[in-house]
Amino acid sequence: MDRTRLRVILDAYGADPAHWPESERDAALKLLGASPDLTSARAEAAALDQMIAAAPAGEVNNALLGRIFESAATSIATAKAAPRRVSPRHRLPSLGGLIRVPAFGGVALARPAAILMLAVCVGLGAGALTPVALGSSTPSDVDMLSAMWGGSVLNQDEVNW
Repeated sequence: MDRTRLRVILDAYGADPAHWPESERDAALKLLGASPDLTSARAEAAALDQMIAAAPAGEVNNALLGRIFESAATSIATAKAAPRRVSPRHRLPSLGGLIRVPAFGGVALARPAAILMLAVCVGLGAGALTPVALGSSTPSDVDMLSAMWGGSVLNQDEVNW
């Protein structure tokens, strides 16, 4: 039993321990004895209990009650008897029905993956479009591909046969 739970019990059940849940009653009383600030919370709950007990009981207007039940019965019968109308927008397939998201993570996984792929494509495109300065010592694309595949580098001046 902690202080928060005791405050919840006081708010829900009032100050009288007889109204508290039996399983928590002993622990709540023990905590109340150890904490003076919780005793003041119990006093506030007791004051609220007294105000509720002093309030006059409401009277039930039988005519109003009968009209409410009648209205409810009529609306239930009408709802059961009337055919359900489906609006035209409900007949069209939704975007989710046209585009299937993989079941291995659904939308929670598809959105970040799409954003990552877009970022990779933009990065590759920006790298491919970056001009190389004339006279720089950076190798050409042919030299890079040849080196990656383990072949010899071919120059315009010499050809390896």
